Amino acid sequence: MKAMLLAAGRGERLSPITRVLPKPLLPVLGRPLAPWVLTQLAAEGIDEAVINLHHLPQSLRDALGDGSSIGLSSLRYSLEPRELLGTGGGILHAAAPADHRRRIRGRRRQRHRRRQRSQA
Repeated sequence: MKAMLLAAGRGERLSPITRVLPKPLLPVLGRPLAPWVLTQLAAEGIDEAVINLHHLPQSLRDALGDGSSIGLSSLRYSLEPRELLGTGGGILHAAAPADHRRRIRGRRRQRHRRRQRSQA
C-alpha cells in the first residue's frame, strides 16, 4: 500500500523557526513530526511513501533517508523546484512520470511568456 506526505510548504506561520528547520521536522512532544507519521503509517501496513519537497528539501532527505529506518520498503521524494504546486498539483507532480512533468512545466512556461508579452 502507498501513501503521500505533503511536506513542501514553507510553514510561514511558524516562522522564524521554519527558516532553518522544515515544518515536517518540527518536534511535537519531543519527536519530529514526519518520521513519527511515517512510522505510524508503516505500522498500519503502508510500505511505500512519497514526500513532496520544496522548502529545505535536503533537511528532510537527510532525516528520512530511504525510509528503511522507519519501516518503509520504499521512500521516494518529489521535488517542486521552482514554485509550490499546491495540494492537487503536488500530488499530480508526484504521480506523473518524469517526461510528463517536463511537458507540463514547458506548457506553463509558454503560458507565462504569452502573458508577459500581452502585458508589455
